[in-house]
Amino acid sequence: MRIPLALAGLTLLAACGSGQTDKDDADGTGNMTVELPAGPVPDATPTAAPANDSAQNDADGVANGRALLPTGWGPLRIGMSKAAVTDALGPDVNPGDANGPDPDQCEIYRPEGAPVGMMVMLIDGRLARITLSRGSDVKTSAGIGVGATAAAVRAAYGARVKSSPHAYLDSPGEYLTLWSTGGPQSPSGRGIRFEIDRDGRVQFIHAGGPAIEYVEGCA
Repeated sequence: MRIPLALAGLTLLAACGSGQTDKDDADGTGNMTVELPAGPVPDATPTAAPANDSAQNDADGVANGRALLPTGWGPLRIGMSKAAVTDALGPDVNPGDANGPDPDQCEIYRPEGAPVGMMVMLIDGRLARITLSRGSDVKTSAGIGVGATAAAVRAAYGARVKSSPHAYLDSPGEYLTLWSTGGPQSPSGRGIRFEIDRDGRVQFIHAGGPAIEYVEGCA
């Protein structure tokens, strides 16, 4: 520890007035104690950086209900009744629109309180799928949203995501699908499908049960 010049001067004066002989000083037998002013000791330990900011952001998104998950989004849960969907986000914002071949069996619409670009699909009165389209700023828990590249989807999900040909577009159009539980043959299966357009970017994101593999609305 370095002693400031002013403090060193005080030390010298104290030594001169202590009555100790030069011999004592030479022998190192002086018994003077210098009390340094109390103060905090600087912490030399560097502050650790966050291990993974993106992982923390994903966790925050899930915790706050902002992320689209295979099981739902925010107050929506795949399998809930239409009444529960209405309680959560309100009724159809355009109730007069024809939104399915048979609304009693299958309907697609945007609830009044849903974010821009979000639609819901109900089959037999139960929430079967949530879809994100152009204008949506909602993302999955891995940070993938509409407009992301197919490469970004693969980088985020790795081997979990499976590619299949697009029903109407040539490559690079494709479907990238992953299942968190079950699969398309299981009513309890839950997954996410990314529709990739002719520019190699995500055009739609579907989350939910087997209905995420429907290519024409309710079929």
